[in-house]
Amino acid sequence: MTKQDIVTQVNQAYAKKRADAQARALAVLQNVLRDKTFETLYYKKKQLEFDIAKHEFFKEDCSSLKNTYLQTQKEIQTYLQKHHLSEKDFEPTYACPICQDTGRVNGNICACYKEAVRNALKQACIGNRNLAVFDDWREDVATNQEQRAELQKAKVYLQKLVHAYPKLLHKTWVFAGCTGVGKSFALECVTSAFLNRGVDACIYTSFQINELFLKYHTTFTEEKEQYMNQLLEPSVLLIDDLGTEPMLNNVTINYLYLLLTERMSAGKTTFFTTNLSPNNILERYGERVFSRLCSTKDAKWFKFIGDDLRLSLTKKSLKKE
Repeated sequence: MTKQDIVTQVNQAYAKKRADAQARALAVLQNVLRDKTFETLYYKKKQLEFDIAKHEFFKEDCSSLKNTYLQTQKEIQTYLQKHHLSEKDFEPTYACPICQDTGRVNGNICACYKEAVRNALKQACIGNRNLAVFDDWREDVATNQEQRAELQKAKVYLQKLVHAYPKLLHKTWVFAGCTGVGKSFALECVTSAFLNRGVDACIYTSFQINELFLKYHTTFTEEKEQYMNQLLEPSVLLIDDLGTEPMLNNVTINYLYLLLTERMSAGKTTFFTTNLSPNNILERYGERVFSRLCSTKDAKWFKFIGDDLRLSLTKKSLKKE
């Protein structure tokens, strides 16, 4: 599903919300109009409003009409109070009173609409998965001052990177480093930040994309394209733990190269995390994938250094116990 598809769904949801609110209000009015007394007063008031407007347009005296209108309005109020109603009961109760469920306020996008799109994007891209956010970022888990400083620099750098999107110098980004240095955590933070900006960003493990490659390779029905489209359509694709997936003949390397090539051609941004070095990439995936992932022109490598943070957290937890 593309971002435009998601926006279309949100627009349809807003149109339905607005129509439902108006229908509920109309149903209340129609129910009260069954009473002949109220029906007579209601339509009398409507006719007076029309007559007064016409007289004012032609600059004719309408003081008598206005007096009658005020008297009719009083009778309506008396009727409504007697039946524990008010004229507000005939007005739609919108989910957002600011934009009245149009998504727009004075030509600008309403805050509620932006939030609805963000939530729809999150649901479409990550479902109910809870991802880490930059507010969860902790430098104190590092075992030394140098690593703490590097983690702080990394956080600032990545936040600026997300903010600069789509005006990035590179379309492919690789977070590299040893096990446990924070690459996957950083990838989740970046994903969350993109989604909060309203960017359609989808995150997968390398194992998951390998499964999609295999389904694409072995499917010969009209459903075939949907497997690759899940990876080609997002504006930002994030793939965790490249190099941990099983190598499938005629599948893993071929379709990884296809994915990289197609996304680069479309000008779309792709992130990876990996424990592999450039030499490891070359050995595992061959020259074609290496040229896409390790080209200084097309790709940017970001190195995470230091000790295993997961191990550090475990040790601190054990000490507390």
